[in-house]
Amino acid sequence: MADGNPHSSSNHAPQGQPQLDEAPLTAAELKELRELMEADRRVKWLWAVIRRTVIWVGAVGGSIAVGWDALVKMVLHSVGK
Repeated sequence: MADGNPHSSSNHAPQGQPQLDEAPLTAAELKELRELMEADRRVKWLWAVIRRTVIWVGAVGGSIAVGWDALVKMVLHSVGK
């Protein structure tokens, strides 16, 4: 705090932020952190699967719509209408 800034000291957290403990993590804390990271990976995987599925369904649906339209036109043309 020699410069007059109350936030310049390394053991003070910025205003509104909880002060972090610099002690090493315990085994229980490490386990909880690993579980959180694994849950985060699973959520990311799930959203990636959902995104790919929606894109696939949209592409197939669009292809069917275009193909059906072309098939109907071809049949009508061959019938002579």
